[in-house]
Amino acid sequence: MRFWTWLLIRLAAGMLLVGWAYYALLTPPAGDQEFRRTREALKTIRSVHLTMVSDAPSQHIDEEADLNCADDTFRRVSHTVVHQQDKDFTLERSILRSGGQEYVLQNDGAWKRAYSGVERPAFTCQWLAQGTRVWIAPDMEEMLTHGIIEKGEKKTVNGAVCREWNVAMRIGVISEHRTICIGTKDHLPREMADSLGNTKWTYAYNVPVTIDAPDNLASEPAHDNYQPPPPGLSLSNDDETKQ
Repeated sequence: MRFWTWLLIRLAAGMLLVGWAYYALLTPPAGDQEFRRTREALKTIRSVHLTMVSDAPSQHIDEEADLNCADDTFRRVSHTVVHQQDKDFTLERSILRSGGQEYVLQNDGAWKRAYSGVERPAFTCQWLAQGTRVWIAPDMEEMLTHGIIEKGEKKTVNGAVCREWNVAMRIGVISEHRTICIGTKDHLPREMADSLGNTKWTYAYNVPVTIDAPDNLASEPAHDNYQPPPPGLSLSNDDETKQ
């Protein structure tokens, strides 16, 4: 009797062990689960406010950006100080899109209608909804693919409670450590820092964003200044045409 009782206990224990191992294999780690929730949460946002500070030995960058999916607008302002030997060089750049037109701030303080080099907000919002990498939000897929994620402590960023997650990244020969703080309620990233370039990003989502076209526009040359060719001069080679 004792033999059968002991055998049943061992069988039950074995089944529990197999079940636990099977569950562990099928259930992703807590960090992976949270990052997947964040990836899905980012698909629903309609506006973003971003601040970024980077303090590398060669340069210092301060940047702010806003994106509004509802009216296809964005604004991006950056201040860069480049350190070269004993001199510092300052670079300023301000660009925006409003009313279907893009504008770039000139050195004289006037705005000029010009291509900014940044993708249209409509495309950014479309790619956000698809879970594709965009410039104004963290790349959660990259960290899920190349990172080892460890759970950290809670803290508050701009009034929102978030939990820090430490990510050890390795892409090829490049190693990087990131810390990203994800909201405990909405699963959206509030802050991210990396070891490369000593950079920190801060995010706010679904906040009111209004971006109007600038008033002080630089004068532009007229586009209706076509002049006909002088008499006797043709725009095509008549001799070749007759041949």
